[in-house]
Amino acid sequence: MTYYQEQLKNAQWQAMRLKVLDRDRWTCQLCCQSACIEHDHSKPVRLDPETTLTFHVHHTFYRRGRKPWEYPLESLIAVCSECHESETVNLNVSAMNLIQILKENGFTSSNIDELADGIRRLPHLVDDSPFSNSAVLLWCCWEWKTVREMYQNRNRRTEPFSNEEEQEISI
Repeated sequence: MTYYQEQLKNAQWQAMRLKVLDRDRWTCQLCCQSACIEHDHSKPVRLDPETTLTFHVHHTFYRRGRKPWEYPLESLIAVCSECHESETVNLNVSAMNLIQILKENGFTSSNIDELADGIRRLPHLVDDSPFSNSAVLLWCCWEWKTVREMYQNRNRRTEPFSNEEEQEISI
C-alpha cells in the first residue's frame, strides 16, 4: 500500500470525502450517474440500496506536500469510478493537446504563463454562473489574441492611434 493510499484511510479525509459526496448528492459530476434516490435538494440524501456504482472524490488539482484533506472543498468533486479512471488517464493527454493548440495559435511559453496567471486571478465561478471554466478560458485566449493583433497592427500602422484605440490596447 502506498503512502497516499494510507492517507486516504485517515479520518480527516474520510470526513471530507463524505461532505463532498453529500454536497454532490452522490452524483458523478462528469457523467451524471447517481446513486441517489431522492433528487430534491431540500431533502436529505437517500441512497439506492441496489446501486452498484462506486464513487470516488476527485482532486481537480494537486500541490506537492499537501495531504488529501488539505484542499478547499471547491477543488473536490464526486465522480464514479469509471470517470475517475478516465480523468486520471486522459488528463495529461488533454493538457498536452491544450498546450499544442495554444502554441499553434502563436502562444509562447511566457504567454502561456501569463494566461495561467490571469486565470489564477479570476474569481472562482459560482455554480449558477452561465459560464463554464472552458468558456472563461476561451474568452481569455480570445482576448489575448485580440490584444496581440492590436499590438502587431500598431507596429504596421503609419498614422497614430486615436485615444479610444490607445485605451483599448492598454486594457
